[in-house]
Amino acid sequence: MAVVEPAASQPAVAGMDPIGVQGKVELHGLPKGLWYDVTFDVKTSGFQGNARIERQEEIWPPSFEIRIRGGNQMHKFVTLDADGFAPISFLNEGNEKQVDFYDERGKHLDHWIEGAFRIESEGTAEGLMMKVNLPERARSMRGMTITYFNFGW
Repeated sequence: MAVVEPAASQPAVAGMDPIGVQGKVELHGLPKGLWYDVTFDVKTSGFQGNARIERQEEIWPPSFEIRIRGGNQMHKFVTLDADGFAPISFLNEGNEKQVDFYDERGKHLDHWIEGAFRIESEGTAEGLMMKVNLPERARSMRGMTITYFNFGW
């Protein structure tokens, strides 16, 4: 297991606006079965968190998991900003499993096409689990920034 040190975290303070919190990233499963644990240390019901994951090998594997911990409100909004591609944004509500497809411009697609990103997401007791399948062209990107909004109303 490798631990990727994040930038300094901001303390979580309750308020009206989402709180910006830096996530702690831990890497597991090298060389096979790669997954990233991203933990946001918060004690509030609504927040915005950011974390950065980076390629560990010469190229990314075709698929990997991102397991986000830190709040499990009803609504989980995620933006994946892969280097060299348009940001991909999606909403996961409740704990239902969903599968979404996106082109390299971040546009949601009705079905998979060659060169598309495939994102499988499911709410968990701790937050959100995602399985990311990369198109071949994205496997050489340096990294990806994850922005996670967790909120309920």
